[in-house]
Amino acid sequence: MVCFFCLSFQYLRYSLDWSDLQSLKTYEKYTQYSRTKLMVHLMTFKLARLFSASGVTCNVLEPGVIETKLLRAGGYSGGPVCEGSRACVFLCTSDSVTNTTETIRMAENEEFPAEVEIFEDVRDSQFIRPMRMKFKRGDKLIKWDLIIRHDSVACLLYHKEKQLLLFVKQFRPAVYVSKVRKLDENANKKWSEINWSKYPISMGETIELCAGIIDKPNVSWKKHIQEEIYEECGYSVNETDIQSIKTFVTGVGSSGSRQELFYAEIDETMKVSEGGGVDCEKIDKIFMTIPEAQSYCDQKEVASSPGMLYGLMWFFKNRM
Repeated sequence: MVCFFCLSFQYLRYSLDWSDLQSLKTYEKYTQYSRTKLMVHLMTFKLARLFSASGVTCNVLEPGVIETKLLRAGGYSGGPVCEGSRACVFLCTSDSVTNTTETIRMAENEEFPAEVEIFEDVRDSQFIRPMRMKFKRGDKLIKWDLIIRHDSVACLLYHKEKQLLLFVKQFRPAVYVSKVRKLDENANKKWSEINWSKYPISMGETIELCAGIIDKPNVSWKKHIQEEIYEECGYSVNETDIQSIKTFVTGVGSSGSRQELFYAEIDETMKVSEGGGVDCEKIDKIFMTIPEAQSYCDQKEVASSPGMLYGLMWFFKNRM
C-alpha cells in the first residue's frame, strides 16, 4: 500500500492546521516556497514514522516542482525535468496514481491500545451469539458456522446550509485486529505473540454513516435512527423528515442481519450538541463536500461499508 501526498502550505501567513490539509493556501516568493517544501518533507517523515509498522509506504509530490519543472506555468522559468525529483516525475506520470485528494487528519499524538487480550471462547456477549448449523441438503451433510446478531439502521445526512455530507469516524476493533494480524510480521503468530501496543488505533478507524443496532423492543426502526443521529452527531431531526431508502441483508455469509438505510437533511437550527456517542463510544464527525465524497467513492479501497457506498450512490443519483 502506498500513501501519496500532494500538498502545499503557506507557512508564513498561515498557521499549520493539521485537521484540514486540503484548504487552499498560497505562497509568494522563494522564502514561502522553500518553507512549503520543508513542511511537506517533515510531514512525510512524520507520517512514515507513524505508519512504520503497518506496511504503508509514504511518498511526497511537491506542487512547486510540478509547476516549475514540468508545466512551467505562471511565468516561471523552470529548469528541465531532469533537474527535478525523478520520484515526483514518475509519480506524476504514472497511470497507477489516482485519487490524490484524500483528506488526511494528522494527529499530533497518535493513540495506541494497551493491555490487549483476545478471547476466542465468548459465550456471554450482549451483541452476538455464535453457533453452528448442521443440516442435510439432498444427500449431502452440511455444517455452517453463523452468528446471531441485531438488525441495524443507518442514515446518510446532508447539511443543507453548509452543503456538506456528514459521516462519523470511529475505532472498530474487528477492523483493527484484521489489519494487524494480516501484516507479514505477524504471520502465523498466536494472538498473545502480537505486540498490539505498537500499532496505532487509527489502523482500525472507519468512516461510516451514522448508524446503530435495533435493541429496543416496540420501538420503530425510524425512531432508532432518530436517536442515533441525536447521540452520534448532535442533531435533533423530526421522524417525519427521515426518509427510508432501502432495507437489505448484511453479513450474508455469517449473520443474515438486515439493515434499513435512511436519508435526512439537517441544518444548524437542529444542532443540540457536538454528538460523539454515548457510554464508551468515541465518535468523530466527518464532513465532506460532494466532490470529496465522489472522490472517496472512486478510490480502489476505502475503510467503509458497502451500505455507506450504496447510500452515496443513491445520493449522487437522486439528490444532485
